[in-house]
This record gives sequence, C-alpha cells and structure tokens, in this order.
Amino acid sequence: CDGLIARAERHQANTFRLYQWNVEHGYWRHGGVRTARPIESVVLPEEQRKRTVDDMGEFLSTKTKRFYASHGIPYKRAYLFWGVPGTGKTSLIQALAGSFKRSVCFMQPTDPKFTDDMLRDAVAYAPAKSLIVFEDIDALFSKDRQ
Repeated sequence: CDGLIARAERHQANTFRLYQWNVEHGYWRHGGVRTARPIESVVLPEEQRKRTVDDMGEFLSTKTKRFYASHGIPYKRAYLFWGVPGTGKTSLIQALAGSFKRSVCFMQPTDPKFTDDMLRDAVAYAPAKSLIVFEDIDALFSKDRQ
C-alpha cells in the first residue's frame, strides 16, 4: 500500500498537484495534476522574478534546512504577492511549484465558515512539499484594522 501511495505522489516533470481546502468538511480536496508554466514565461520584471526564484531555491537547500533545525526555527517561508487581478501572482506561484516540485494548496480564509482552528488544521495537514496560498488575504482586514 505504501508503494502505491509513493508512486501516486511521485512528481512528474513540469507539473504540480492542486489542492483546495474544503471549508465544509475541513480537508484538502485533491483537484488533479496541472501543467506548470516555465518560470521564464511569467511576465514580471526580471530582477523580481530572479530574486524570488533564488530566494526559494536557497530556502529549499539542505544547508538552510539544517540551519533551521539546528537553531530550533520552524522551517517555513512566507511570501506576500500583491497586485490587481491579472498581474501574474497565480502564474508565478504555479511556475514556482513546477520548478521546485511542489504542490499548490489554495484556501479562502475569507469564507464566513473559516475559523482559526481550521487555519491551524489546514496548515498542519497540508500535503508534504506544498505551497499554501491564502487567496484574497487583504479582504480579512477592514479599514479600521491596521
């Protein structure tokens, strides 16, 4: 059984697995395997794209993972991509997933049924080697909340 699971989860070149958090039932729903676009095809200023790719590559290195472990630091990385719709945020995430052999997990924390406990569970039970994407995170904050 373990061999079948490992074979099913094996990464295929230029693809990524897609997951969506199911708020109703509190689990990651597999949405299939998608073709990843080449990182070079993402329309962004070259320096911005290079800085993001280099940073993620360094973070995912064995050396960095060992450093975090030896210093008792949780091994996590966060990026905030912002901009109006159509500016390449999702394209960049999908290209990074394909380049670094990661799954992409989308969640909508603005859903009225979404709770703090659900957030904790979603992060704790995310598939291994995943990029977790909080969609429309800015909508969580009102004008009065800084």
